[in-house]
Amino acid sequence: MELPSIPSSCEMISFWQMLPVTEYQNLRLFAQRYISRFGSTYRCEQAFSAMKLIKSRNRALLTDQHLNSLMTVAVTELKPDIDKLVKSVQKQVSQG
Repeated sequence: MELPSIPSSCEMISFWQMLPVTEYQNLRLFAQRYISRFGSTYRCEQAFSAMKLIKSRNRALLTDQHLNSLMTVAVTELKPDIDKLVKSVQKQVSQG
């Protein structure tokens, strides 16, 4: 398997998984630890950057619950289906 000059994480994982466990057990273990270290470091840096933007001087009085909610939205890769959410909300009819 030939890797591109900048392989994606999936390509890297596939490459290391191709190595026979019996012959390259230590090398595979090293690769697992090495690859996961950068993934977790990236996530930590991403979270700290998001928190720095969210919790500025103007917003220093955020409650822990609000900060947690904003952080979850800031660092998640989930994409909400806004149309589905809007359709699921019951319409409110004004009485008047």
